[in-house]
Amino acid sequence: MSGLRARLLLIVTLVLAPVWVVTVYRFNQERRLLGAAVDRDAQHLARATASLEDGLIDGVHQAMVSLAQADELRSVPARCSGMIESVAQTFSFYAELAVFTSGGDLLCAGRSAGNALARVDRDLLREAIAARAFVTGLYHGPVAGDAGTLGFAYPIVLPDGRASGTVFAAVHMAAFSSPFDEVQIPESGSLVILDRGGTVLARHPQPHGWAGRTPNAPLVKTIVQRGEGLIETADLDGFARVYAFLPLRAAGNRVFVAAGLSRQEALGDLERRNELQLMGLAFISLLGLAAAWVMGGRTIGSQLQPIIGVARRLQAGDLAARVAVPTAGDVKLLAEAFNDMAARVGETVNTEREARAVLSQQINTVVADRTREVSLLNQMGELLQACFSLDQAYGVLGGVVHQFFPGRAGSVLVFNESRDLVEEVAAWGQPSGHTPSFAPDECWALRGGRPHVVDEEGGTPFCQHVMEPLPTGSICIPLLAQGEAFGIFYLCNPAGAHVQGFPEETRRLAAAVAKQIALALANLRLRETLRGQSIRDSLTGLYNRRYMEETVERELRRAGRSGRPLGVIMLDIDSFKLLNDTFGHAGGDAVLRAVGNLLKTIVRGSDIACRYGGDEIVLILPETGLEPTSAKAEQLREAVKRLQVTHRGQTIERISVSLGVAAFPDHGHDASTVLAAADEAQYVAKAAGKDQVRIAVQQPRFDSV
Repeated sequence: MSGLRARLLLIVTLVLAPVWVVTVYRFNQERRLLGAAVDRDAQHLARATASLEDGLIDGVHQAMVSLAQADELRSVPARCSGMIESVAQTFSFYAELAVFTSGGDLLCAGRSAGNALARVDRDLLREAIAARAFVTGLYHGPVAGDAGTLGFAYPIVLPDGRASGTVFAAVHMAAFSSPFDEVQIPESGSLVILDRGGTVLARHPQPHGWAGRTPNAPLVKTIVQRGEGLIETADLDGFARVYAFLPLRAAGNRVFVAAGLSRQEALGDLERRNELQLMGLAFISLLGLAAAWVMGGRTIGSQLQPIIGVARRLQAGDLAARVAVPTAGDVKLLAEAFNDMAARVGETVNTEREARAVLSQQINTVVADRTREVSLLNQMGELLQACFSLDQAYGVLGGVVHQFFPGRAGSVLVFNESRDLVEEVAAWGQPSGHTPSFAPDECWALRGGRPHVVDEEGGTPFCQHVMEPLPTGSICIPLLAQGEAFGIFYLCNPAGAHVQGFPEETRRLAAAVAKQIALALANLRLRETLRGQSIRDSLTGLYNRRYMEETVERELRRAGRSGRPLGVIMLDIDSFKLLNDTFGHAGGDAVLRAVGNLLKTIVRGSDIACRYGGDEIVLILPETGLEPTSAKAEQLREAVKRLQVTHRGQTIERISVSLGVAAFPDHGHDASTVLAAADEAQYVAKAAGKDQVRIAVQQPRFDSV
């Protein structure tokens, strides 16, 4: 080979080498960026799924806490079964709800005593009592043809600190796969829910084929051992995926969520595109080398030295380097072609740099948005879980939800007790442009049982509850509990707002927020119902004795600090035994119920009416002295005399009551003394002929001399 030909081949090689280096470098950079994006997407998917699973388990926890606080679970087995059954019917994902004594004996069950005994893990019950906390068990195999359950236990702790038993819940496997519908899972993606023993509770895809199995797979072992992290390994089906996994907070880190995405799928398009580019570059390289071989036979001597120098500069990274083009000859053509190729290389490199910067910025923005959303969902879930009443929850929603949807307005609306109106309970943003209360049939979402979206594309009518000036778009999403709507989540773009339309991501986020709100409010409604059952007398609707004893102590302390009086009335229905003998116990119950209803219409909102026991009723009147308390007692006596109760076609007339009146501080400084004084006065009224009011004898005062 001649020296000139060798030099030409070297020149072409030097020219093409930077192109190859840049192409391969760009290919590797894109692989790295897309690989990192897959890792971040898997982590986001795992966190989003964990947030929904935590919401489910938080709901179970809240329901069990409410049940554990109910007196009936300890004292009235018949009512215990009724309360447990009402909760089980409200939420179908319970395979069983039951209450066990501290010794492990079944006290009551919501569905089937046999199934409860078959599902229960007594070690779990003992652990809950020992820890005095909510605990999560292990997968339990199928019972009565189901796919198995996961058990939970919560202790029933008495005021003196002793544990009298446990509430046990067994949750169907299907409950753990239901959140999969709320997250976006790529076609080749996978979600796995595991208990701490490595048993699959739920999986996407093939949920029914894997639930209850304990695979001997590296993925499962890694998740159970490490608890949280990122790993690329073969899935349960042998398909390689990148898995992000973490424990569920609500389950005490005893249940794990893992989200897997295919890195190969994400890189597929990139690799196919780069294969074509490499093939084209290889063809050009062969042509260049062939041309160098042919031209090597011609004498161009030292004229190639400038091209060689510029090629070396390009190789060193100076993409702006160019050859000085001669005025004529073959070298001129070579120099022009060289400069043209160098320009294209520079443009390609700069374009790729800009594309990588844009892609990186987009990925960072998406990840930041998803991380913020998951963080806000967790924050809202924790705040709602900490609420003790629906009113507290409504306040939380008004202060938190606007952070999810900047620039948009909205509200949460729920049915009233009669379910003939939907009423606004929380709102955020600018005036939302809808009536604060409306009939259910004025909302398309409630009528159809699915989200109703109106955007600027037109063609979809606004709901009737949306008022002028109409927003540029709105979303109504039903709030569902056990498949039944109890309200709506409303979101809109107010007229003149800078936001427009509802992208798919906004719709997805709105659905996730609405679902978490629905679950939290449904649990709080259940808690308030159970709380009402635990502090109210089921016959009269008045507060029960336990609540009265707690309340009178609190009110006396408040009265002592403020220096204000507190009145007490002890009321007893006259000749109640005769009423029972004449009209039967059902007739006596009807009289008690009528007296209870009467009291609820007469007493003030701050007064507390309680059924003390049998036919005795106690009224606590805060900030009320002895004289006005006596006047209130006389008003009650007259009102009861006017009562007429109809029972089984018979009218019960001439109902009367005897009342005893006492007050703080006139008759004592503690609850037992004041109540005893009112009780004694009531006995005096009975002995004096009934149907009258008597004031307790005041205790003598001994002033210092």
